[in-house]
Amino acid sequence: MTAARLIYNQFLGATQNWGFGSALSMVVILAVSLAIGLLIKYGDPTSMKSTKNKN
Repeated sequence: MTAARLIYNQFLGATQNWGFGSALSMVVILAVSLAIGLLIKYGDPTSMKSTKNKN
């Protein structure tokens, strides 16, 4: 079961446990934010192709 399906089931499934669904959503948001922050801080900026026009 994916995290998205688990969160969906907490809100609209048989249990309708909105508090747990909200907590799971916040954990996913935190994990994604942390991953983006680490990528920005430690990512290799030279690995991305340049999008600037070379005229």
